[in-house]
Amino acid sequence: MEKNLYIQRMTREFIALLLMGLLVSCGKKTENIARDKSSRQERSEAPISREIIKQQKLICHDANKCPEFLTKLVIIDRNQLKYCAGTLIAGNKIVTSASCLPRRFRIPHLNCSDLISAVFTDGSIVRCNKILHSDNNLYKEPALWRNDFVVFDLKKQVDIEPARISTQGLKDEFDYTSWKLVHGDDGESKILKDRCTISHKNYLNPFASSDLSPMHVATDCSLNGQTQGSPLMVGNFLAGIYSQEMGRKMYSYLKLKGLQTTQEQEYFHITNTACSRFLNRNRSYRHSYCEPALSTLYLDKLRANLLGSSELIHANNIRRIKESLNLREKYFKWKVQFVANEAKEKFEISLGRPFCVSEPGKWIGEYRSGWRGRSISTYSKIEVSIPTFVLKTKLDKFLKPFSAVEKGDEKSYFIEFNPYNAYVNKSTDVTISSTLFGGDTTSTYESITTECN
Repeated sequence: MEKNLYIQRMTREFIALLLMGLLVSCGKKTENIARDKSSRQERSEAPISREIIKQQKLICHDANKCPEFLTKLVIIDRNQLKYCAGTLIAGNKIVTSASCLPRRFRIPHLNCSDLISAVFTDGSIVRCNKILHSDNNLYKEPALWRNDFVVFDLKKQVDIEPARISTQGLKDEFDYTSWKLVHGDDGESKILKDRCTISHKNYLNPFASSDLSPMHVATDCSLNGQTQGSPLMVGNFLAGIYSQEMGRKMYSYLKLKGLQTTQEQEYFHITNTACSRFLNRNRSYRHSYCEPALSTLYLDKLRANLLGSSELIHANNIRRIKESLNLREKYFKWKVQFVANEAKEKFEISLGRPFCVSEPGKWIGEYRSGWRGRSISTYSKIEVSIPTFVLKTKLDKFLKPFSAVEKGDEKSYFIEFNPYNAYVNKSTDVTISSTLFGGDTTSTYESITTECN
């Protein structure tokens, strides 16, 4: 009995010592991890020297043509430098694209003096004071954004003529002057002039249906991730600001679907100054135009409708092709039709229901037999060939749908009918066999008569 008690006591002491050792070991490990983490955090959050900010320059390639209101924004985010373009809109106020700033900077009333600095062409560098307004968009898709602006004030006024805010909106297929920055490794950035063309009702943003839509799409210009915030100007009026480039997934999708006819075309989301309540609070704000109904489902529906409105897109080509066809009318007068595939983005030409039996008295002799040709065949199979035309919905360089015609080799149609009924009874059933979208197809039409009115 005493031996058992002794064993139990020794076992309890051993377990206690083991637990104490584990606790001490874990404590030291936790302490070491915390110390390492703190050390790494101190290194990563070490402030960038103000000397680096002072080395930043904005150079104009032509001193007589570059706008003074354009500024280079130097942003310090987690010990990293980032650049945006900004536009001076008052003596101490600058506007840029909200999506160019880290999300944690997009907070109204945030003190930004240690976060953002503005560099001007005259060599002056002025710190940001406070974020006055920010659009904080939650959707990843810019077509669903209401706007994409950040406005902040500076620590002091600058003696520079500011840009004026346009309330006219962004016009369809209109060229706007864009000013962008090209950044070097030595802190020097150069101003370049470019042109951007706006596109309404396009596949990327079908919500952009008028001059006063909040977000638009631009093309025919060379912008990139380092030029966010670049202004689109009409004279001295700021009409829009470059927000983001079209996403890589959309580029891949358009290429995969074969929707584009132009190669290496780039597209950019532009936010419209006419639709900003903050920028236009002292003017009449046309909210009914600037606030369309937005949702992901509605965006998908509009994009599908844009490609699926085939009757309108292909109407002119369908009419032109029908008029150009010179079909054989020895047995029947044919009705040519274009049939859509299930997705309704492709049309293929096909023979539809014949209009009528064409003058059977002129060809019935081919089917007579017997004494004095009194016997007439009750079955015939003939072949009719017509050119193959396929109409596909494509997107032009503005991402707007248009009808593309692809002409192929001639396609054979096999026609079965009853010559006796066609001639004697002046009516016959007709069966047409061919291929459509690569698959076999057969259609039967009843009671085709000789009435060709």
